[in-house]
Amino acid sequence: MKLVVCLVVAMVLTAAAAFPCQADDLKNNPDLNERWELYKKKFDKSYSTPEIEARRRGLWEAAVKMIDQHNEEYKEGKQKYSMIENKLADMTDEEARNNMYIDDV
Repeated sequence: MKLVVCLVVAMVLTAAAAFPCQADDLKNNPDLNERWELYKKKFDKSYSTPEIEARRRGLWEAAVKMIDQHNEEYKEGKQKYSMIENKLADMTDEEARNNMYIDDV
């Protein structure tokens, strides 16, 4: 079970890292506003600037998109397990490995 959890976390982080984003380029999906606020509340997230929050949201949106797609495939019987977002969904792979945000250093 621990292996499955580690693989899921690695997949989420890889997906988030595959979608690098700049704060100026971000166009957040307004359909995810409520879900983003719930994520921040659930994992006690806050960001020091609006630019950093926009970048974090972009990473999170990429991870959520991948998770939702995977779970649709799970419902169709194409995957053997479901996925959920976790506290690392707004981090890059490198940040998660080091357990710290790079832009807040």
